[in-house]
Amino acid sequence: MPDLYKNIAFLRDKKGVEFFFGLCYSKITSGILTKLHRMSFFILITACIRHGTGRSHGFTLKFFGGDRMKLGILGAGKAGFALGKYFGERGIPLAGYFSRSPHSAAEAAAFTGSKQYLTLEEVVKASDTLLITTPDGEISHIWDRIKQLSIQNKILCHCSGSLSSAVFSGIEALGAFPCSMHPLLAISDKLRAHEQLAHSFFTLEGDPRAVAPLKELLIRCGNPVRVIRAQDKPSYHAAACIASNLVVALAQTAAELLSGCGFSEAEAIEALAPLLTQNVKNICSHGVAGALTGPVERGDSQTIASHLACLEGDDRELYRLLSTKLLPIARTKHPGRKDTALQKLLEGTGNEKHSCDICTGKAGTE
Repeated sequence: MPDLYKNIAFLRDKKGVEFFFGLCYSKITSGILTKLHRMSFFILITACIRHGTGRSHGFTLKFFGGDRMKLGILGAGKAGFALGKYFGERGIPLAGYFSRSPHSAAEAAAFTGSKQYLTLEEVVKASDTLLITTPDGEISHIWDRIKQLSIQNKILCHCSGSLSSAVFSGIEALGAFPCSMHPLLAISDKLRAHEQLAHSFFTLEGDPRAVAPLKELLIRCGNPVRVIRAQDKPSYHAAACIASNLVVALAQTAAELLSGCGFSEAEAIEALAPLLTQNVKNICSHGVAGALTGPVERGDSQTIASHLACLEGDDRELYRLLSTKLLPIARTKHPGRKDTALQKLLEGTGNEKHSCDICTGKAGTE
């Protein structure tokens, strides 16, 4: 059926869809079409609905009787706000919000121009796709409630980065389709994050019958998408945390070292900001190897030894581990260089007894 749908090019155009449906519906009601024609028409409608025709064009595809494809959002936190606003602005019909906090659901509904539901039963009944945006620890609990309801032919999608669709245990027997969808974006502002989602990479995982329409929906919204395996979710989410959350820890570690050199917290962040932002820009523009600078890239054992000498405990181990991680990257830039002394130093078998020159200006420059 996807091939049949994709071969009808004009169905991708809003006016073409409306004209085709209007013409066929008038002929069906007038009795002109045969039973076989009617069956073919309904098959085409099903194909278009399943593959998202019209949802990215800012209009709603209707079933006979007025029923519409609708997205119901469970959870009215930052992710729920952002995703609802993002999809709603792109013409995807929102049924509305349900949350354990009625105030939050009302606020999210007002923000997105949708509806607040006071019970889980109501939002499930009104939606054909349920997007669960609650914290990870609550997903299984809300699923325990949802599976007591009628959910046949509905898509259930959670937005956890680390959990897979396997959290919806027993869903196959209920005739519904599970998946997970995760935007690679640090959502910190619930009122502005929808603007950033336009540039976000999404991952999907789960039942192909749920993944396929959501993938096409995201592509039509302009987002790059990757479908991953359920068993890869922990590694995928670890990568996201390293690139996002753990960078905050590195910035804090650097700021604490600068505070020992007389910087206030505000001054430390101000001083580090250009270094942090330019490094990210360089990685995005030139790749990891192309962005690498500093003592490991230069093979500067003396400077690294001075750094290790003035660091203690976890900070020292962190520096050692991350510098060791940089060694193979540096070798791609300098394939003929031997880093035996530097490697021994980072492994803890070299001479580290150097004075700390970081704050005296004698260490190698970044």
